[in-house]
Amino acid sequence: MSWAAPSSRQAAIVIGLGLCVLFAATAAQSTNVQAKVPFDHAQLARTSLEQFIRFGYARFGEAVGRMSDRVAELCSAPSENTLKAARESFRKTVAAWGGVEFITFGPVGENNRLERIMFWPDRRGIGARQVRRLIYAKKKRALDPARLAKMSVAMQGLGALEIALYSKGAGELAQPGAATFRCGYALAVSRNLGAIAKAILTSWASSGAFAKLWLTAGPGNTVYLSGRETTLELSKLLNQGLDTVVEQRLEPLAGIGARKVRRPVILARSGLTLNLVAADVAALKRLMFDGGIVTAVAARAGNDEEALSLMRSVRAETDLAVRLLKPLAQGADLLGKPGSDRKLVPTIFALKNIRENAVGLLKSSAGLSLGFNASDGD
Repeated sequence: MSWAAPSSRQAAIVIGLGLCVLFAATAAQSTNVQAKVPFDHAQLARTSLEQFIRFGYARFGEAVGRMSDRVAELCSAPSENTLKAARESFRKTVAAWGGVEFITFGPVGENNRLERIMFWPDRRGIGARQVRRLIYAKKKRALDPARLAKMSVAMQGLGALEIALYSKGAGELAQPGAATFRCGYALAVSRNLGAIAKAILTSWASSGAFAKLWLTAGPGNTVYLSGRETTLELSKLLNQGLDTVVEQRLEPLAGIGARKVRRPVILARSGLTLNLVAADVAALKRLMFDGGIVTAVAARAGNDEEALSLMRSVRAETDLAVRLLKPLAQGADLLGKPGSDRKLVPTIFALKNIRENAVGLLKSSAGLSLGFNASDGD
């Protein structure tokens, strides 16, 4: 059978049908690429509360409780061993504090709790001088946790406890009767921290006042008028946390960046600066990968390969930062030591990349901007 060329009308019909099929396929492909679900602010709020906020504060409260026990043992039976145990419990409490340090919203922002837990920065050393004078003068009211809670915030928290356990004269804590007031003060600080941690966790509990506000964002909510506002809080937490770790802690230690002055450095007396930094980074990793941020961003991204690739990059560099910090977070003080910059620079660059990619992904996925406010709607 011979083949006959189609007429112009038939050709037009075939071409038209082909174009329809092509357009339909292209439209389907386009729809598939852009098949993104709305960003789930409510689910992110719930997951972050259950897997990051409550988890972190519970761990901090438990660490403070154990520290109080060790300090009490030191006071009742002073020795090198009980002093070592008290300092070790302080180290673990510092690490637990790193798990929630950058949460500045919620109950920690009430009654100066954040400053009472960690008074920092103390650029002029005013708080440190207050604590040293208190220990020298042996002000008895500071031995009562309830009365201590009403004194200067600089005298109440981890910074004050570090001075009591590590500053000049702290070695006397191991000698019976030699440092009775100093030890009693350290115990009062520990118990005061326990009371603060308990109050914060109670407010974040399932029946707590702030937990209800966090989970019911919308009209009528006195704090969060839309779900985007709770997501914005988490975005700010992630951004500011990474900024603090890089620009205020690691870069000064490495002698680079805008802040080249090596002191004051947080927890320099105890040599626990990098212990805290490592805990900070581990906590920010938990916020991203367990606290719901990556899950929410991935759901919104659909099969957007660029976004998915960036998330894989964030995962890899976060794992790298945690791995690099781990051997450095054993209590060793790198201040002024040769080679400290070479050890810290790779971590600094990894964290800068994480900040740019992770925070950018979260903001773009959730429709946030630095100028966002509740009147923009949800």
